[in-house]
Amino acid sequence: MTGVSECSQQRGNLKDDGYILINKIFLLFTLYLTHIKPSILRRLYG
Repeated sequence: MTGVSECSQQRGNLKDDGYILINKIFLLFTLYLTHIKPSILRRLYG
């Protein structure tokens, strides 16, 4: 029975990693929109 729970444990870990990855991408995108993009625009037009 340990093989079955081990498999589901790995699947749970993969799902967690996916959520973490999505969160990181979302965070980076938000940082880009709020900080990096405005500074680039200021440099271009300012």
